[in-house]
Amino acid sequence: MLSNARVRLVAIGLIVMVALTGCQQPARKPRTVTPPATLEMSEFRQLADKLSNQAVKVEGVENATVILQGQGKRINAIVGLMVKKGQGNKEEKKVMDEVANRLTQADPRIKRVQVTADPDLVAKIRAIAKKVADGKPVSQLQGDINEVSRRIPPR
Repeated sequence: MLSNARVRLVAIGLIVMVALTGCQQPARKPRTVTPPATLEMSEFRQLADKLSNQAVKVEGVENATVILQGQGKRINAIVGLMVKKGQGNKEEKKVMDEVANRLTQADPRIKRVQVTADPDLVAKIRAIAKKVADGKPVSQLQGDINEVSRRIPPR
């Protein structure tokens, strides 16, 4: 049998060992940040085509060109419209508002729609869309896209 002194000594030894080794916490997993889902270029083109087709369905629109920027569930659409001749400023504004509303409702990822019928801006939007269709990386066109976006008045 162990004496009380030995029991105390063993107990103190165990306490010291536990104190020195401490409680080990499970190793932390490295924190990973999942980037938002991005669309492939072909999906961007399909979405731009879909939105362009929706815009043309609005009464008073002859032609529409759409360029997109953003990713995941936060995509902005920049739309250049050719409206039918003979429309006054009020009618043109109504057409642009209807296009913006229709495109926002066409896809839940669309968070902002900028619409213009200004011939100079429409020409720039078309030029950008053509370059993208020809395979030029959007990253190389970002400056042009930002410039067009800045020049379109907010709705």
